[in-house]
Amino acid sequence: MEELTGGLMNNDTLKVLSLKYPHCLGCTTSIGWQTFAPYLSNPRCSMETLDLSGNEKIGDDGISSIGKAMGVNTTLKWLDLYGSKSVTSIGWHAFSTGLKILAIEELQLYQCSIGDESAFAIVSALAENPSFTSLHMNSSKTITSAGWVWCFQWLLDLKKTSLKTLSLPWKQYY
Repeated sequence: MEELTGGLMNNDTLKVLSLKYPHCLGCTTSIGWQTFAPYLSNPRCSMETLDLSGNEKIGDDGISSIGKAMGVNTTLKWLDLYGSKSVTSIGWHAFSTGLKILAIEELQLYQCSIGDESAFAIVSALAENPSFTSLHMNSSKTITSAGWVWCFQWLLDLKKTSLKTLSLPWKQYY
């Protein structure tokens, strides 16, 4: 991951990067993502699409580093964190701080270990982001029905939100 990050630091043309599992076996640890995160905050970063799906070992420190870096990134529009099951409430809360500033339009959080409070932290941060249009949190089985109601009322009641697509959980509450 160090070599990749070093190479990317001098690149201002890359728009799409896929580091999804199993293609990124050596960088799936929290330490690998902490090494990668500075690229996202680099002024030369022009990336618009980042696919980190399936990286189950990203962990709290890794997701916190990515969230912090995203707080200064102005180009990333689409982020996929599908299957980030090793992230706890602490990591999701730290990650959500970067979502307020980020230019992100679409966030994929399928099958992540997000509970009620973490979901609300993410949703409330995204609600402050005027460019955000699409949220996918299908199969987030640790969010209760009360948590979903809380989050979506917050999103849909705000007049300033630009949300256009909201992907609800599979039939787990019916």
